[in-house]
Amino acid sequence: MPRPKKSDADKRLFLELYPKLQGNISALSSAVKVSRQTIYNWMKNDKELKKELDEINVDDLKLDVAENQLLALIKEKNFPAIRFFLENQGGSRGYGDKKEIRHTGEITLEAKKPKVVFKPSKEE
Repeated sequence: MPRPKKSDADKRLFLELYPKLQGNISALSSAVKVSRQTIYNWMKNDKELKKELDEINVDDLKLDVAENQLLALIKEKNFPAIRFFLENQGGSRGYGDKKEIRHTGEITLEAKKPKVVFKPSKEE
């Protein structure tokens, strides 16, 4: 039975760490002990690897981290974090600056002619 290439094991480790390190190529290259260029080459040339990476939404992972940090601050009774959360998520309960205005009537707009004012220059 052929022994797996070192690069195959490295790629498996890379895929395992990719979501944990949120796609940070520098951190991944250090963890896998390969150059950043090697990782970029894998991502460019290995179709299977590219397909698996495309299925991992790193932006969602970063949002999850930020949300967890925000919730941790809220649990610590951090007022700016509480206020931020309520202003952005508590609109249906009256928090925040946004007010909803509903209009059910008709709106008529009229254009007015601009006023032309002639001001002679001081030289005249």
